[in-house]
Amino acid sequence: MEISENSGCSYGCGVWLVMLVMAGSAAPTLAEHRSNASDPSTVKITHTGGWCLAESRNFRCWTCQNETEARNLILDCEDLRSRLRVLWGSESTERDWTPRCEIVIHRTQSAYCSTLARPGDSSVGSTRIQFDGERIVSRRIDLRCDAPDWTTAALPHELTHAVLAERFRGRPIPPWADEGIAMLSESASKRETRLADLRHALRHRSTYPIRDLIAVRQLPPLHLRDAYYGQSLVLTSWLVERTSPKAFIQFLEACPETTVDGALRKHFDFSGADALDQAWRQRIQNPETMTQVDLLERGSEVEVASATDGN
Repeated sequence: MEISENSGCSYGCGVWLVMLVMAGSAAPTLAEHRSNASDPSTVKITHTGGWCLAESRNFRCWTCQNETEARNLILDCEDLRSRLRVLWGSESTERDWTPRCEIVIHRTQSAYCSTLARPGDSSVGSTRIQFDGERIVSRRIDLRCDAPDWTTAALPHELTHAVLAERFRGRPIPPWADEGIAMLSESASKRETRLADLRHALRHRSTYPIRDLIAVRQLPPLHLRDAYYGQSLVLTSWLVERTSPKAFIQFLEACPETTVDGALRKHFDFSGADALDQAWRQRIQNPETMTQVDLLERGSEVEVASATDGN
């Protein structure tokens, strides 16, 4: 994800979320969760310049799909946005997004790369949020529909970035956590691929010490990316599992105000990053702790827990 100030300063970052439990749980589709989505009658469909434009309260989706597919897509986006905002504590902010989030669905990788001015980019999704102070002045997500899992992996991942940007109001989110939370929204099969890459990195002893991982501020070199994404996913998942999504967000908010070691002592009872590193490495020795289930599948349980945590 890219967050920009009007001055032009920007940085890249990302996110995921997963809980470590029994394997074998299949993540439900977005359509199966759409009971509280926007009223389909409020979706407006128009055609312009070869695009099918679907508009709802919070999104404008530009796609080459037919009207039915475009309508289903934007309703899925509305539902996913609502559930992510509750999960990560953004529901108390502005009810509707102003401006709305523009979502552009590209037919091919070449069209995607050309639009983003990133020749050869192999990513499937990209999010750009622009701020004026703490006020969001633009939201945009670009996606490639030639990728087989773009609706179940890239779309939830990128939309999570947009929800987190709203929650933090332009304040920097540690990239490992931003990516970790976003990855938790991905499909089970996508997360398992990331974990397989991490297992490979562990076998080849090419992983980060936790203190180095949480200090990363730019996309790592290619030979360290599997470790970076896999470790960020598993570490985020584990810390969320130990407490709650709300407590994890509070930890991230505390980090700029104190040292990382201080925030870990206060929110997770670790003496610091070195103690966290030792505990994490002991945990991953057991392959069963590398399995996971999507937090979004347990949305109602998380909401109840958050409502009864004493705040």
